[in-house]
Amino acid sequence: MNCTPWSTARLSKLCPISGVLLLACLTSQAASQQLGRAFTPIYDLQGGLIGTTADIASALGGTFASAGAAPTVNVQFSPGTTRVHVTIPNTGTAWAEEFLAFIPNGPTPPASSPLLVLFHGAGQQPTNSVSAISVEDLASPIITEAINRGWHVLIPLGGHAFNFGHPDAQTNTQLSMEVFMEMFGTSIDIARVYGYGHSMGGGWMMAQAGLRSGVDDLRFAALFANAGTPSTAFTYGMALNHSVLDIIFGGSPSTDPFIYSRSSMADVSSQFPFPIDPSTPTCLNLNGTPIHAWTCWWDKLQFRIAAFSVHDYLDSLDSPNRLAVPNCATPYHHWRNPENMEVLDWMGGQTLSDPDPSQAHSILADRDAQFHYFHLVQEVAGQFSRLSYQLFTSIPNDKLVLASPENLEQVSFSASRVGITTTPNFEVLINSNGVAAPDVLVSDISTPSSVERFDGSAWITAPFLNLRTGGILLDGAGNPPPQGQAVALWRITQ
Repeated sequence: MNCTPWSTARLSKLCPISGVLLLACLTSQAASQQLGRAFTPIYDLQGGLIGTTADIASALGGTFASAGAAPTVNVQFSPGTTRVHVTIPNTGTAWAEEFLAFIPNGPTPPASSPLLVLFHGAGQQPTNSVSAISVEDLASPIITEAINRGWHVLIPLGGHAFNFGHPDAQTNTQLSMEVFMEMFGTSIDIARVYGYGHSMGGGWMMAQAGLRSGVDDLRFAALFANAGTPSTAFTYGMALNHSVLDIIFGGSPSTDPFIYSRSSMADVSSQFPFPIDPSTPTCLNLNGTPIHAWTCWWDKLQFRIAAFSVHDYLDSLDSPNRLAVPNCATPYHHWRNPENMEVLDWMGGQTLSDPDPSQAHSILADRDAQFHYFHLVQEVAGQFSRLSYQLFTSIPNDKLVLASPENLEQVSFSASRVGITTTPNFEVLINSNGVAAPDVLVSDISTPSSVERFDGSAWITAPFLNLRTGGILLDGAGNPPPQGQAVALWRITQ
């Protein structure tokens, strides 16, 4: 099958081979990690026994990654729909990945089909045996309706059935989406990719969307969380039994709060009235993304209050957000509780748009990666990095303001992608609030005729590195803010 330019560029990071051969080369990545196998019972969040650490892979509903195994692609044809099951044995995490894809029948015009990504709840697997309850069974009305509308459907496993948005699950999910796009991307309208998450899958989806929000990622035009779990630490505090989360995350939230925070869309306090921690909401990165949060009056009161807390926080941003708490027809925590046809109607009307750089935005990064328009390189791994930005045009020069950088060694961006007019010059200002200014890498510009910095009274020549790839590197340490001031200011003249 043909590759889209998007998928080829993204997948070249995994292997310089396209198509089915690229799937095969995934097996040559890092060897699988070995997990401890001490004989210990594993319980779900309600206290039900699901297995033991003597057989942890099957207990959690996944398989260990295997460097030597070949990937498999199984295709089942039925009237009107093609069902594709892909297994990726080596993902770079401890867990192999599986996903289902449902392809509408008949030819699809290029770049025309919306994509619906379904995120399963705790204990569910898209590929369960026929005798078990699977996402495919529980969400079948959604799948059928989406297919009837000419949409493609993707259901990732995320490593295993109890992933709770763990970083390994995010990595596996990203790989599922990349491989799917390698196989079917020519049919997909990348401006109309929609996420629907149930229960655990709602939180997993929101963490996935928030921490994969670079302009080169396959991003979501709209998100629907059906009784989702926005905070993994809050879920831990409300659980009747913690063992499954202790195993997945290597301990409690107090043991390693960072890994719980980066698996959440926001941290919700376990103390009533469950306020949001304003220092850790990854949903900051979703500012401007339409989000519909939904909970049923039969759902646990604590989770309904937490959902309201997150909703109120999102309402404080620019995100066009909605929350509904309906009377459900059945007292069950279920895929089918929402009016799913209305959900698809709502999603279908949404189209992806990039954040408006002329409006102030904030980024919360958990690693070296692209967030919004910027690739961030951390000073210290294992904690969050922060950055706010805003573009001011023609005052008299375009000026990009990077405010309150935290735990950042370097900030990279494309001048044209941000919308900077580089003729005749533009300015970059870093309001560092007393911390060392990060280096700034500006790409997609020609060699400047001059680079200057403001020393508090005049513009003086500033050191910079001219990159062969097209761009310049501004040395933060070599261009300190003027004494007694909080900002570093450069002027680049083309």
